[in-house]
Amino acid sequence: MIQTYNFAEQDKVGKMGEQLILKHYNTLTDETGNKYHARPTRMSEQLQGADIWVFNQELKDNYIEVKTDTQIADTNNVALEYLIEQENGDLQIGCQMKTFADFMMYWSYPTNFVRFWKPRVLQPYLLTWIKEDKYRTIKVINENAQGNKWFAHCLLVPVSEFDKLKFVNNFLVSMDIVESVLSE
Repeated sequence: MIQTYNFAEQDKVGKMGEQLILKHYNTLTDETGNKYHARPTRMSEQLQGADIWVFNQELKDNYIEVKTDTQIADTNNVALEYLIEQENGDLQIGCQMKTFADFMMYWSYPTNFVRFWKPRVLQPYLLTWIKEDKYRTIKVINENAQGNKWFAHCLLVPVSEFDKLKFVNNFLVSMDIVESVLSE
């Protein structure tokens, strides 16, 4: 199955997810009153697969990769990108495999529900699922403003199965933050 997306449009939606997570962490304090501080990552950090850096006196610092899933309500699947294929056939590892981020966060757009996990813990499962051909895969065509195309290969893991993984957690973002992000 192949789906086509306009990268500029998808990038806008992705940026909303990043803003959601930034605003969420910048409003939090831990149990001892320490405030969280979150900022967008630098370009060198983005190229390695992280969108946000979060700091807290107690937790120290963590990098977060944010994905915004606009299809999860319709498909009941978590789409996990594992491979990028350029138009000329060149291959690159997808975000689930390459990120150095401490946490992957998936926002179920446009709700206030966010799933999160440690990518390094998911990677062996992802490789096993691909090897065993356990779940359906899709190729998503992305095209930028210059007309360049590439394919994101994604494994579609049913939400019901994904949420059974003990290392997958979730949290709710304030509806005020969701509404703020959606109205910007």
